[in-house]
Amino acid sequence: MRVLKADSFRFVRLRFRVRFESPFHPPHYLGSTLRGGFGRSLREIVCLDPAQSCSSCLVKGRCPYLYIFETPRPEGITPSYSLSQCPHPFVIEPPLDMPPEYRPGDEMTFDLLLIGRAIGHLSLVIAAYELLGGMGLGRERARYRLEEVISPSNGELIYVPGSKPSIPTAMTLADLMEEAGKTDDDRRLTLLFLTPTRIRYRGRLISELSFQVFMRNLLRRILILSELHCDERLELDPLAALREAERARTICSELNWRDWQRFSFRQRSKMKLGGFVGKVSFEGVSGSLFPLIKLGEYVHIGKGTSFGLGKYKILGGERGDG
Repeated sequence: MRVLKADSFRFVRLRFRVRFESPFHPPHYLGSTLRGGFGRSLREIVCLDPAQSCSSCLVKGRCPYLYIFETPRPEGITPSYSLSQCPHPFVIEPPLDMPPEYRPGDEMTFDLLLIGRAIGHLSLVIAAYELLGGMGLGRERARYRLEEVISPSNGELIYVPGSKPSIPTAMTLADLMEEAGKTDDDRRLTLLFLTPTRIRYRGRLISELSFQVFMRNLLRRILILSELHCDERLELDPLAALREAERARTICSELNWRDWQRFSFRQRSKMKLGGFVGKVSFEGVSGSLFPLIKLGEYVHIGKGTSFGLGKYKILGGERGDG
């Protein structure tokens, strides 16, 4: 399998550090709250006429809010896969371990990934989260002050209030290919799914995961993100990758189902969501697939990735099946 022009898939990861000024009782899963507040404050910043519908706006083709948060299908692009919704060019990673209450003076950090063209809107994204601190987070409208934004990979300072944001050096798929090495040797792979992962297979949500289904969903997500947000189609042969994936088999699965609810302000109703979490191990995984699997650690997999679902971590990638 060959992956060409891998440097075209670019992304940056930001870490926000905030300090609360009023009490905040976080919900069971904070990603949805961070996403909803982000959309509300971003629209407040960029929208010329908040009372107008986005669909009838004269500048909708150039609107950063619409591109980032509602992501319409771009004109002139026919994706390799059918789409019910276009994936957003961002991924929010909320803190996984939280206290039952944040008191005034307490700090909280969360990460946000920007993909492709969305990197050019970094200043707006930071401004939106700074504004959200004054608007208030969640139903309590808990106020916070944005302390700083850094790059979690190297600690580089990106923004402090009153300064001009700097754009960190973007990571690429090419960087991950170099990190993984150029071996095609089979390896043993263990994945730890940290947030509920919602993957549909043959029309149904699954609670167990084969490596073949995992790679099919990961390839689909990477290819679509590349086409829609990175300005060119990633030259990757998905059929060759899937043929290599057929050699792998599951050797241990410790996955379990976790349900949670979020309130959708758009639909004005509670939505019951759930997905699997836990560990699964495979053997016979081709080393050539590891850069893509590593990229999945950043972009996540399945549904609900924009508010942090489908986050996994590679625990092991030893060479050989022994």
